[in-house]
Amino acid sequence: MSAASLSGIRAAPGGPPGRHDPFAVDTERALDALRMHWGDAYVIDVDNSGRWWALRRDGLPAPSGEGQDQLLALMAEDYAANPVELR
Repeated sequence: MSAASLSGIRAAPGGPPGRHDPFAVDTERALDALRMHWGDAYVIDVDNSGRWWALRRDGLPAPSGEGQDQLLALMAEDYAANPVELR
């Protein structure tokens, strides 16, 4: 599993001209991408405060981050140090 950045997953254009934030993240697409690559090892979500988190499926302590890229990096580091072993 790689720790490539999810920064390229941006919100679709919409709303009045000049009001679109080109750096806004499409949360659902970013979650789908993380879950597709890491879902066998982690339960992944983002809470209402915008905190991204993962739960290891083996019950060991898991990372959380300020955004999808930080969470991705922390999961990759966590998995490299201690791969998730499913029972």
